[in-house]
Amino acid sequence: MQSKETMGARTTKQPSRIPGSTLGAAGTAFLLFLLLAGLSAFAGWVFLQRTNRIYEETIYPNVYALGVHLGGMTPAQAATALDAVADQVDTGMLVLTDGDQQWSYPWTLGGLKVDTAGTANAAYAVGRGVSWREHLALLP
Repeated sequence: MQSKETMGARTTKQPSRIPGSTLGAAGTAFLLFLLLAGLSAFAGWVFLQRTNRIYEETIYPNVYALGVHLGGMTPAQAATALDAVADQVDTGMLVLTDGDQQWSYPWTLGGLKVDTAGTANAAYAVGRGVSWREHLALLP
């Protein structure tokens, strides 16, 4: 016969668990980290696609040449803006010497002039054609 103590005690059967079926706190945290990393990568990709679409035909912001802000301009607009200041650029003097004789002329008389179309195209190329790894390498 059973004693009073054993009769009153109920035995509860623990549900059987399949090994490896529970993640635990560490597994859940890791899955949440993976989800957060994936969402961050997706948000970065969307940002880059949006930025590329906005500046598809224009120069990226904060690009300057000859002291002129060219951001948001097309290369043709930038060349026009650079034409307005190209004559004011100090190109220095061309010094020709022959023995003891010396002649000084402005470089403009020697045929030197600012290539505004080339400068505008170079401004448009800033930040393009560079992989994201090369962009990261430029960061301080």
